[in-house]
Amino acid sequence: MNLTNRRSLVHLLLLAAIIGGAMASQAFGSRLPTRSEYKYIKRASMAFCERTQPSGCEWLGHVRISTIDRRFAWSESGGDAFGTSGILRRSNPRSHNWRVVRVVGGGLNDCQTWWREVNRRVVHEFKVKGFDSRINGNWTVRRC
Repeated sequence: MNLTNRRSLVHLLLLAAIIGGAMASQAFGSRLPTRSEYKYIKRASMAFCERTQPSGCEWLGHVRISTIDRRFAWSESGGDAFGTSGILRRSNPRSHNWRVVRVVGGGLNDCQTWWREVNRRVVHEFKVKGFDSRINGNWTVRRC
């Protein structure tokens, strides 16, 4: 094998590793946020919680950013009345202006209510559970 063939082989293997890594990150689903993302998501989530809870709120963490659509994130917070864990959205992937678009609330919602606000693939990526009546006409709990 001559030198140019070895270089071509090395470049090809490097390219395959990069492509494989990019595809793997998509396959594994959501990712951890950066420090900056975490800070702004926590701020938005706690502000929403404090507006909607009659008494204090607790930050539970568990923040994830969608790899399908980087505009969406999941965070968990809650209070005495109900949990405000849910999905947040920003206008573009570089924005720090997060807002809560859908919360779990006091119980399970039907999957259609999640899908009205958020892309189905993103809801599935965050492993949201809800009721679905499309299966045999019965209300069954499943991953949306």
